[in-house]
Amino acid sequence: MAFGVWRLAFGVWRLATEATVEISKNIDNNLFICFVYAMKKFTEFDAFERAREFARALKIPLQKGAFSKDPTLVYQMRKALLSVYSNFTEGFERDGNREFAQYVSVAKGSVGEIRGQLIYAIDFDYLQQEEFDQLDPLAERATFCLGGLLRFLNNSEIRGKKFKHRDAENALRRTRNLPPEV
Repeated sequence: MAFGVWRLAFGVWRLATEATVEISKNIDNNLFICFVYAMKKFTEFDAFERAREFARALKIPLQKGAFSKDPTLVYQMRKALLSVYSNFTEGFERDGNREFAQYVSVAKGSVGEIRGQLIYAIDFDYLQQEEFDQLDPLAERATFCLGGLLRFLNNSEIRGKKFKHRDAENALRRTRNLPPEV
């Protein structure tokens, strides 16, 4: 199913069947359905769940003895993890896709920051290569999903919940070959 690809590639929607359809149109004889308005909670995004998986996997290594040699590093990593959660949720709550995309971009950057800090931790013997090899794929998946969500938001004609009424009217106007209202 096409939305399984969207779920994996974009981190946008968990189960397409759970959505309330807001806009649908026929493109090249394929039904395109936009589910973005149906997102009621930020926890419904796969991108957010993948970022949480990565953060939870870091919990034990950050509490172990080797990391206690560098409390500044641990503090910085925890701040970056908090940034992932905070930026994703704040962006979602602003109800506009452009704002959400900006905050998702910052969250994605924070995951990248942590990945760099994990490499630093290997180089300074705070983390074993085997532990890194378990953590890095989780970080890659979080980055992949956040990046996919970012691309989706940037390429979407839908501008977000606060523009819902105007976007729906413009979609209807396009089907009637009328110019969109600004």
